[in-house]
Amino acid sequence: MFVMWNPKLIPAPKRVNEPVQLIDVMPTVLDLLDLGIPDVAQGQSLAPFVKGRPFQRRSPVITSRFAHPEAKLTAAVPESRIDSVALLDANWKLIYRQEAKRVAMNRIELYGRRGDRGETRNIAEQHPAEVGRMVRQVSHWMDAQAKIRHALEAAGEPRPIGERSRNCEVWDTSVERSRSTAVSSGPL
Repeated sequence: MFVMWNPKLIPAPKRVNEPVQLIDVMPTVLDLLDLGIPDVAQGQSLAPFVKGRPFQRRSPVITSRFAHPEAKLTAAVPESRIDSVALLDANWKLIYRQEAKRVAMNRIELYGRRGDRGETRNIAEQHPAEVGRMVRQVSHWMDAQAKIRHALEAAGEPRPIGERSRNCEVWDTSVERSRSTAVSSGPL
């Protein structure tokens, strides 16, 4: 759930069924303030919802969860040991786990977002066309991430946190900070 409120910029509350991402916040705020959105912004302004204008997503809503570097084979949450990617649209949520066999999980899961908000019924086998479409989008996104990672490594930049060695000072600091604060996150 994403909530925005400002009585001067947003005249009335409105519920939107379209999935949104955290990276949409910055372009939305800039757009609402008429400040212009930089070309490098990865997200997309959600201001059209507030202003009653049409909205068309330019790219899929994707979230990723990296394997925890200290997860043990006997971990209570097997998914902590592998990377997961989820793609959401207004009707569907696809979860993709490339190394699912390692933890005895499904490689692909598909849930109907409108009729199964609790994600209790994997309907991937009943909707092969949707699975195919969404897996292609996930593959395209993963390829783009690999190119970005390669370009950063070629430029001497450190790997993303999810891929760093647990001996990395930045990783150790982040782990300690997260242990000292209460962190809660809902489902993908």
